[in-house]
Amino acid sequence: MKTAAVAWAILRVACWALWFASLAYYAQYWFSPSSHLNSFGHLVPTTEALMFCLPLAAVFTGLFAMMMREWAEVPRVYFGRIWPPPTAGDRERPAVAPLAR
Repeated sequence: MKTAAVAWAILRVACWALWFASLAYYAQYWFSPSSHLNSFGHLVPTTEALMFCLPLAAVFTGLFAMMMREWAEVPRVYFGRIWPPPTAGDRERPAVAPLAR
């Protein structure tokens, strides 16, 4: 198995794990907000950082997973498409020249 394909699979699992961690942390905040607030009713800095950084890390991990999918040459999955996905020949077709006057 290619190392790029293994890296793609690991990044994909990490992306889903980060999204799940984000949702779990938001649910934990929703059920117990008092432990995340200071005496003035403001968010504690660690709570604020986790609420911002977990989804951000998930997005960047997803972008890196897409990059590794291209390097590993794993075919894309096309949901809801009626026609088949484009092939390499379709992408390399030269552009049509404009009509001469």
